[in-house]
Amino acid sequence: MGQWLSTMLFGADHAIKPSCGQVSRNQRRREEKQKRREELHAQTKIIKKKQREEAKAARQTNFQQRLQSAIDAGDVAQRDAMITAVREARAEHVKAAQEKRDRARSNLKNAVLGVCIDCAWWEHMNEQEQKSLVKQIRFCYAAASKRAADEELGASACIWLSLASASPGWERQMDKTCDGWRSWALRIVSDEDIDHESVSASRTLVYLSADADDELDVLSPDELYVIGGIVDRNRLKNATIDKARRIPGCLVKRIPVADLTYRVLTVNHVFDLLVARAAGSSWEAACAEALPKRKEKRQ
Repeated sequence: MGQWLSTMLFGADHAIKPSCGQVSRNQRRREEKQKRREELHAQTKIIKKKQREEAKAARQTNFQQRLQSAIDAGDVAQRDAMITAVREARAEHVKAAQEKRDRARSNLKNAVLGVCIDCAWWEHMNEQEQKSLVKQIRFCYAAASKRAADEELGASACIWLSLASASPGWERQMDKTCDGWRSWALRIVSDEDIDHESVSASRTLVYLSADADDELDVLSPDELYVIGGIVDRNRLKNATIDKARRIPGCLVKRIPVADLTYRVLTVNHVFDLLVARAAGSSWEAACAEALPKRKEKRQ
């Protein structure tokens, strides 16, 4: 892949500008519903954090009481055994957590299946949409890392994630939203300096679009799957498929889940489906595993 890839796949020159029409009633309702969902999610996180802290405090109190009982009884052997057991359990927990992180990072670096999120439309989204996209990218990386940490899976069943056309504005938003993202096993592909380890002539580009005619069946290491990084509230219709059709040799496919879920899926939902499929699940099982209940079609 040469200069045409730099200018056509990862450049923002061909992005479609959003229309300046007024916000429709349905769009306003969707935004209000999304806002309520995010508020509920934030409240749930606070409640779960408080529950974890209370459970931890209860365990510590119970241990202190048992330890004090052993001290009061003058049982030095029991006291030392309790302290040693706690230290060993803590060391084992730290060791297991580090091994899990190392395994995930190694599998991500050596993964043979690749997915790229094209952020070429960043400047054509408003601030709220940009924040939403950054959150979805964070969810994507978390899903990839969680799957890569699975002891039963190797690098061949994992997906490495790359980002294209990452602008300075995108990096600033990532710094605000995702602490430590610069240490992720994430490949950044820019239109000025293409990472040939991420995008090479040996891979066939496959742009994913719900409007495509051909269906995606099995994921192949010979293909690079591109997801359009758009949170447009239905403004940039057909933007991804139109861009893909301008790229020589680029294929356009859709994930065959139209009968199982609604056509409009977020970036992280599409990525979650690919992660589940890469691990060996059927598309039906991937939908049940990766998508929330609200995305399921009512029969």
